[in-house]
Amino acid sequence: MKYLYLLYSFLLLLTLTTSYQVNAQDCFAPSDPAYPTPTCILQRADSLAEGEVYINGTLVGTYNCGDGIDNDGDGLTDCQEATCQSQPNCGVEICNDGIDNDGDGLIDCQDRDNCGASTLCENDCGNGVDDDGDGFFDYYDGDCLADPDNPNDFIVLEPDCEAVPTGNAFSIQAADSSANQTSAAMGMPMVADVDNDGTPEVITTNGQNGRIFVLDGSDLSSIEAQSNFGSNTRAYPVVADVDGDGFGEIFIVGNNNSVRAYHHDLTPYWNQASSGFPSGRVINVADFNLDGIPEL
Repeated sequence: MKYLYLLYSFLLLLTLTTSYQVNAQDCFAPSDPAYPTPTCILQRADSLAEGEVYINGTLVGTYNCGDGIDNDGDGLTDCQEATCQSQPNCGVEICNDGIDNDGDGLIDCQDRDNCGASTLCENDCGNGVDDDGDGFFDYYDGDCLADPDNPNDFIVLEPDCEAVPTGNAFSIQAADSSANQTSAAMGMPMVADVDNDGTPEVITTNGQNGRIFVLDGSDLSSIEAQSNFGSNTRAYPVVADVDGDGFGEIFIVGNNNSVRAYHHDLTPYWNQASSGFPSGRVINVADFNLDGIPEL
């Protein structure tokens, strides 16, 4: 009797399953009476395998497992979708396609577990070398953002973060200006108290007429000294007290590849020809060999 009852139940279930006419679309609307039927369960499994996307029972398209879009509106994208897990591009991070292939929230080289050793990425975040040749090394390279040893002192985790300034609006107005033709150069001026009077001077150049000037730094109104250094619009003056007399000497690259030195009042100090400055810009002073005498 027990076996007859089981056979009868099976035949009844089979009859209900095969005779119940189901619209395939109804299988994807949870509120539809047909949703829990075996036919609909099989229909949803088949559609899932085909990558079809239904929203509220309506077929809206197919899953694209590499477009970075939440195709079915469930909050999951690409390889995070169950139907995409079996796709070839899912489960393994491709290190240069701009997509989170394995659905772990990390894209390309930021996925250190999968791309940390790739030559496409900064594969060593602490060797002082630009491993991937993109101009950034170690933690200055965004590839190392997710590195567990990142001290976050070099770059922040949210580089697109913006802060809106608060406070009063302001505008910049000119306070003082120097006389015409006291400056015409690509190089920057130098500010230093060359005459040791407690007020910094401003050393400027006019590369068009080859003049160098020492201006009163308090208001730029007076020219304390000027001289001819030879036209060089790219020159940057540098100041240092190299002879220990308490006054700053002024150095600049002039024309004809020469390095010119002046006293603080722009009287000539020395002039040295050189072959190393075809279009000289910046020179500097430091005691490189620690003998107490500065080198240029």
